[in-house]
Amino acid sequence: MSTLFIGTYADRKLIEKINKVSSNSAQISIAAIKYSKLISEGLDYNISNNTSLFLVPIGMYPSSSILFFNKKNVGSNNFIPFINVLFLKQICIAIYTLYFIFLWQINNKGKKKVIIFGFLYLPFLLSCIPFRNLKNTKIVSFVPDLPKFEFTYSTNKFSFKKYLIPTYISLTNSIININDYFVFITKFMKDHLPQKPHLIIEGFVDSNLINITELNCVKNKKSIMYAGALFEKFGVKMLIDAFIEIDGDYELWLFGYGDLDYYIVEKSKLDKRIKYFGNVNNETVFEFEKKARILLNPRPVKHEFTKYSFPSKILEYMSSGTPVLTTKLPGITEDYNDKLFFFNNDNFLDFKNTIIKYLNYSDTKLSAFGLSARNFVIKEKNNKKQISKLVKELRNLNYLN
Repeated sequence: MSTLFIGTYADRKLIEKINKVSSNSAQISIAAIKYSKLISEGLDYNISNNTSLFLVPIGMYPSSSILFFNKKNVGSNNFIPFINVLFLKQICIAIYTLYFIFLWQINNKGKKKVIIFGFLYLPFLLSCIPFRNLKNTKIVSFVPDLPKFEFTYSTNKFSFKKYLIPTYISLTNSIININDYFVFITKFMKDHLPQKPHLIIEGFVDSNLINITELNCVKNKKSIMYAGALFEKFGVKMLIDAFIEIDGDYELWLFGYGDLDYYIVEKSKLDKRIKYFGNVNNETVFEFEKKARILLNPRPVKHEFTKYSFPSKILEYMSSGTPVLTTKLPGITEDYNDKLFFFNNDNFLDFKNTIIKYLNYSDTKLSAFGLSARNFVIKEKNNKKQISKLVKELRNLNYLN
């Protein structure tokens, strides 16, 4: 048996290099890269013959000044080369992925094979059309975002690409049926995609954290923190406005990028307690997460897309050992209920009052709660264990030996 995983990845040095020559709107999403890499590593652990092919998620020219990405191999990783111009980029990705799958098929002739996508991406799906009816070959897709919501988070209305999005979504939906199996992050996703066998895996934490027993950090007892996409639609603006109304020498730490960059900078000038760190590497973010008193996920539940959302930051937050305060998203399952703090409502007043409530909890109580959550996700939600569930299901369906 053999698996081919196709996802997105770039190491820390490459991310920093790309971000330096990219506009704010084209900064690389660390969450997406981490998600794909953890799937790949989970497959490597559970499957003896797993191959991975990665796409480096560079923003298209001129948002990024990189015109060509031509590295096919870096260390043990395989990468997709492409011309970084609209249309040409997508064509290059589809053709090279098709070529790579063809060679992989030849090298694994006679074996049961599964092609696994880390996310639904039109060029990837197009590359698989010639292989969809091959004997002993199955196609599996993780679905971290539904196509209809994938492009709705930003409020920027002046991008030419926005006019192409309806066509992109329509084409994606027209060939999505080539998949034999889906991996959803919430149960609600199944109602919007073809009725195929599926599994719910809300996300992963790095299994390497199991070996880290000590959290070497000193808590900042006055800090609350948000890390991720800085979009109003994700509740970040309301969080900032609520924090400004909280009295005391507390601090709000903000990490990431998005449409609210300018708003945050302006508010931080008026309220010096707001500390904006911008888009920094994941290692640095994790160190701050360990130091904060409370970590926040203010994503409102009123928007339809939240039914199909389990923010990866929640799992990363929990793995830091710091208590997490979040809205009660529909996709958060019952096994998390005693491992998270929840806002009662996603409005300004409740944000303010609930944050104050948990800031006033004792250090001992917060520490015990955070460590309990950390132990839970590291043991039950690590990538090796989560991917083992998928491998078991694929074997039960006779997709793999």
